[in-house]
Amino acid sequence: MKNKIIISVIILIFSILILFFYLPNQYVVPVLVYHRIGEPADGLTVSAETFEKQIKHLKQNNYKIWSLYDYIEYTKNIPARNIPRKSVVITFDDGCKSIADYAYPVILQHKAPITIFVISGFINNISYIGKEKLKELHESGLVIIGSHTVHHMALTDLTAQEVKYQVKTSKSDLESILDTKIDFFCYPFGAFNEDIKNEVKKAGYMLACATKVRGKRADIFSVRRIKITERNKIGPSFRIKLSGYYNFLKRR
Repeated sequence: MKNKIIISVIILIFSILILFFYLPNQYVVPVLVYHRIGEPADGLTVSAETFEKQIKHLKQNNYKIWSLYDYIEYTKNIPARNIPRKSVVITFDDGCKSIADYAYPVILQHKAPITIFVISGFINNISYIGKEKLKELHESGLVIIGSHTVHHMALTDLTAQEVKYQVKTSKSDLESILDTKIDFFCYPFGAFNEDIKNEVKKAGYMLACATKVRGKRADIFSVRRIKITERNKIGPSFRIKLSGYYNFLKRR
């Protein structure tokens, strides 16, 4: 009986040590990724109603919605255990028209900064944001435009020269349209390797977003993001994804 009590106490102490000393250092600001907003809701489309409820949830529960510039500032200069909890970054991939139609009014109303990674070669295509709307979004001060390559091809399937073209030309195209520096990049399909990362760095980007990242901790050129779908709504799965420990738990 005594041995069982001693073992239970040891387990309890060990658990407390993990909770207070180890776990705080595993905190990572959740960087959420959406694709399309509207109907029908599916694996890549979140309904306008759900998106609005999620933004309201963040605001009502005092989450700090950061831009990617904020993310860089905090993650570079502050240890993980000291980063303000209840912080979150919101990103969108592809630059679909539905982002401008349904997400933009919500982020304007709630003053929530977002980043949209735009496929520069798809601008003005029927389902994608056009040049004039892109300028309006950028000029709002709430929307950062980033690059998602020229043609949305998996960069790991391309030659070194093709990678360079996709990375650099998308940047210069967007800079020409918006008359501003494009600082952020996103790997299509999350596909990248060290050579591709180096090409992104050489092109002059400050940060690059991915999806699944191998290894214990991503760096500023392979930022892990958490996909949000209609299934998350405002339920437990959404709250877990906002916790800052989702990537840590997922590795277990």
